[in-house]
Amino acid sequence: MQGNMTAGRIMELSDGTRSVEEIGKTLLREFTEGPSFEEILELVTDFLLECENRGFVELRASPAEKPSSRDLKEFTHADVERLLEDNAVLIIDETASFELKEDDSLITYSARDGEYLKLSKEEKEILTIMLEEKPLQEVLSDFSQEHKEGSRDILVEFATQLLNRGLARIQ
Repeated sequence: MQGNMTAGRIMELSDGTRSVEEIGKTLLREFTEGPSFEEILELVTDFLLECENRGFVELRASPAEKPSSRDLKEFTHADVERLLEDNAVLIIDETASFELKEDDSLITYSARDGEYLKLSKEEKEILTIMLEEKPLQEVLSDFSQEHKEGSRDILVEFATQLLNRGLARIQ
């Protein structure tokens, strides 16, 4: 499921606050060049039933209470600078899925803010280094070898986005 953008998106939407129909409608809006609503609904239903059989989700008759976005910490550049000084490790969240597009760019979806994020060439390089679970100072050192100017600012901005969109966590 990790490599399948649609499966990942269904899992992101399956937070207990949406019905299968609402998930289907969301996918219909997001993937405009796709199957009909009925086909999407069948796909979502089959997928979630399989996930329930495997113990990944629990299907319920009524929705859960929505979590408050105010409960989530908002990271600033200063916070990430401190993480860099402390040589923290950022781990890419296991639920995050990245899709390689035909133009060699990467996109991902943030369930936290409901937006797609297209990674720049530099961000893609940083992500590749971060996937090795290196401390931030090592990530910066590796990235700076090729991108001397502004590499720290690019890393801090990207790490801030990853944390605030729920795509990474601090180890």
